[in-house]
Amino acid sequence: LKGQRAFEMRPVKATGKKDGPVDDCPRPIRYLYPPTKLSSWMGWARPEKVGAGLRNAGNTCYLNAVMQALTYCAPLHRYCESAEHQRSCTGIAGTFCGLCAFVQHLKDVKAGGVRQVVPKSILKHLRSIDKKLRQGRQEDAHEFLRHFVKRLTESGLPRSKDKLPRGVENTTFVSQVFGGYLRSSVSCTECKKDSNVYDWCMDVSLDLTGRSTSLSKCFESFTQKETLQGRNKYHCSSCNKKVVAHKQMLIHSPSPILTIHLKRFSAGFGMRSQKIQSSVDFPTSFDLAPYTTSKKKATYRLFAVVEHGGSTMQGGHYWSFARGSNGTWYKFDDECVTQVTEQSVRRAAAYLLLYERTNMPSPDPAPA
Repeated sequence: LKGQRAFEMRPVKATGKKDGPVDDCPRPIRYLYPPTKLSSWMGWARPEKVGAGLRNAGNTCYLNAVMQALTYCAPLHRYCESAEHQRSCTGIAGTFCGLCAFVQHLKDVKAGGVRQVVPKSILKHLRSIDKKLRQGRQEDAHEFLRHFVKRLTESGLPRSKDKLPRGVENTTFVSQVFGGYLRSSVSCTECKKDSNVYDWCMDVSLDLTGRSTSLSKCFESFTQKETLQGRNKYHCSSCNKKVVAHKQMLIHSPSPILTIHLKRFSAGFGMRSQKIQSSVDFPTSFDLAPYTTSKKKATYRLFAVVEHGGSTMQGGHYWSFARGSNGTWYKFDDECVTQVTEQSVRRAAAYLLLYERTNMPSPDPAPA
């Protein structure tokens, strides 16, 4: 899992009472974007025609695949089209603003009568998205997605150089749409106290094992309890000694947009990666509840898939599938946009899966 910052809070005793253990997840003292407004951006307001394909400008299929997936992310799409960001953009003229670049991208792909466009608003700022990105070189789609979403989140931060209070940087519109907390908990088997660490994350990375698996099995492996014993015993501060303990990771605050990275690439000899070709069965809708701390219903619907063809990260080809605002699935293979069935999408050897939450909870009142 890709985290930005970890917060360790005081240990909490698992009391076993009906109301459950105390929720000691850190909360910001204020929000940069009102959480009460998030639900209004979820889902599409009306059906529209599918947009244009993206021309390959030389090994840019990774970028094209990711940009098409984000284009059909309803809350991001609708927020950018509303001009709400443009009215409050704190960027300096002549510098890169991720959200402003995405606004221009949407205008380009939705221009009437255009079947394909070059994503210039993104390509010309590759080094601003991440200094390691290079024109004409194949890049990893997941890494590009992470860096680009990070730039989108930064677009909502104030220009002031004063350090924001802890956690406030995670309250921009994009941060709240894509991000949430993961909780790592260690439970002492002797005093029964829990020590929780919370990590803010923008996606979840799942390991692949075996020739054939499923998304549910990947999540079960990700959240499986681990026993810390022998040489790996845990030092309990309450007991003041090394003890046998249980460690478990769970999703604490499910995000409105859930991005899942299936770890298909592993380190090989030299600088080249080896690809894991496991078949992964993934649903078009599912409930994340079993893998969360609260176990409360958290239903999601698939809206985009990024697939990689080839044997290494440094080569091959990327394309994506996305559900349009009209409910129809499309395959985006650079310039080529074709209508496909949901069944064909589920047969994809997915690398990235993007889900939208369908039962948004009522947010906690924002601090004054």
